[in-house]
Amino acid sequence: MTKQASFTGRAPGRIDVMGGVADYSGSLVLQMPIVQETTVRFTQHDDNSITVISRDGQTELNFSATLGAVGLQETIDYDDVRARLRHIEGGDWASYVVGCIAVLIKEKNIEYTGGRFVIESDVPLGKGVSSSAALEIATMNALEACFGVSFQGTEKAVLAQRAENRVVGAPCGLMDQLVCAFGKHNCLLPIVCQPDILEEPCALPPGVFFKGIDSGVKHSVGASHYSRARAAAFMGYSFVVSHEGMERKDFDAFIGKGRSEQLPYGGYLANIGTEKFMQLENILPESIAGKNFLAEYGGTIDPIVRIEEETVYPVRAAVRHAVYENHRISEFLALLLRANKSHADLRDCLRAMGELMFQSHQSYTEIGLGHEMTDRIAGLVSECNSNGLYGARITGGGSGGTVCVLGCDDEGLDKLRYVTGTYEKISGYKPMVI
Repeated sequence: MTKQASFTGRAPGRIDVMGGVADYSGSLVLQMPIVQETTVRFTQHDDNSITVISRDGQTELNFSATLGAVGLQETIDYDDVRARLRHIEGGDWASYVVGCIAVLIKEKNIEYTGGRFVIESDVPLGKGVSSSAALEIATMNALEACFGVSFQGTEKAVLAQRAENRVVGAPCGLMDQLVCAFGKHNCLLPIVCQPDILEEPCALPPGVFFKGIDSGVKHSVGASHYSRARAAAFMGYSFVVSHEGMERKDFDAFIGKGRSEQLPYGGYLANIGTEKFMQLENILPESIAGKNFLAEYGGTIDPIVRIEEETVYPVRAAVRHAVYENHRISEFLALLLRANKSHADLRDCLRAMGELMFQSHQSYTEIGLGHEMTDRIAGLVSECNSNGLYGARITGGGSGGTVCVLGCDDEGLDKLRYVTGTYEKISGYKPMVI
């Protein structure tokens, strides 16, 4: 076995300031890299091996397989690679790395002959801060350095998402990979998720901060609550399309194929706007069983999430969330830009931004992605009555994970300590501050 030079890739986790699950509806989102990051060191071999070692300072996880065992020697089929990994010990967590290899072989024609990946990360797992996207982008960066891969525009993030969707099997949007690849520290990265329009990073005014408070409730983007909320949004879009006059026989051509300029609103709920939504709201059912929806529409344009016949989906709330979240985020960004221009307006802007965060948090609950413990944290922030802390919302895919908190100056940091200390007394769990 010939051992070659090692190559290192790094990527930060991210905190979801505003946007979260509105990404799959084409919304504007505001994201920020965190200090914690993932490092992947790759050493190329010529023995057809894939070895992945993950170290967190206390434990070590090991995965070992050959290219043939995971379906990387013949024409690569993502479904086949995913199925094979499920039968190999450690294949579940190693699939984030193996997925990146598979995608780069298939899409970028790298000549992978084997190698060893060593992962070290302080991005906390299951906290809703994109530990998976950080691992994927760090892996992509290491492989890019080794093989001289040339990525165009946002292609690196797009291919990392493909690894997670097709090989890992998690129905994530593109938002996380974009901010892990392109975010700047101490700046919010505005992304219009149609699908990947990056706007200029927006610096924070002096003294203003965003912190993440870990609720202690593990979050997973692959969990059923997230899939249910996502499917409900796409189901709502099917109702909208029908109302706009598209016949079933014409819509069938788009089922499972994703967005298209030929579709109303380009296939994005965020493009409907609040005024139009008020006209459409009554044509949307509050909820519908999957089997009843499939009988009427046959499916949705979403290529990721499968509709389950026996599941009941909150259609109206999911569409409302997509439309109003996009509106809230646009207002939030405008307020931040105003605060950067005029320090005299800072406190008023922060109070208005905080109220938008609380509204977003409530909307998560309405689509089934809230949690009583994240509600506790948001409630404690609200009790601070705008004295240093101004707003809070559950982040990412919801159903636990991290609460993003907006604060300012030392007064805000003091209040943050009060919130975390009180939450520890209530829950018995000492929260991490991210």
